[in-house]
Amino acid sequence: MNSLVTSNPFDEWLSPRGRILQLRRGRLDDVDRFLEFERHLSPGTKYFRFGRFRDQPFTREQTQRILDPQNDNNLHFVVTMTENSTEEILASARVLFSTSSPIGELMLVVRDDWHGSGLGRRLTATLCGATSLRGISRVYCQVLPTNFGMQAFMPKCGFQQVHNPDNEVLLRYEKRLDCVATPPA
Repeated sequence: MNSLVTSNPFDEWLSPRGRILQLRRGRLDDVDRFLEFERHLSPGTKYFRFGRFRDQPFTREQTQRILDPQNDNNLHFVVTMTENSTEEILASARVLFSTSSPIGELMLVVRDDWHGSGLGRRLTATLCGATSLRGISRVYCQVLPTNFGMQAFMPKCGFQQVHNPDNEVLLRYEKRLDCVATPPA
């Protein structure tokens, strides 16, 4: 079994708030936690993440596809906190890619009350490392021009702003990865 499919945590630490946090691969049993996570994002965070105000939440089926560790076109990680035997998702990040391309698209969202806590940086670093194991040599993220927080965040994670060939409105940030695997032929 591919080591990236395991549900073992990649990282576990104590937050400055005194909570035990765990960074791990998303799993199918996270569907309800993910839907709850999405429900509690502010309208502004949803707008910056999805590029529009989402009035329709993800369906269970969409969420299952996002979280399925067997999905060959997607790596998805979450940061969770367990309190009173209840695990909740605080942040979510994934990279979408195609087996025919060495480039992946990063998508990241952190719960509003955890912005600035370092969760996004940890998620991005772990996800980029795991993505490079898949033979992906470059990751990009598209950012709304009004999302100043993400524009400041991406360079801190080693991304550089580049011309966006797909969209003249969205800003594009890219990062080259040190690949340790060859993409499938």
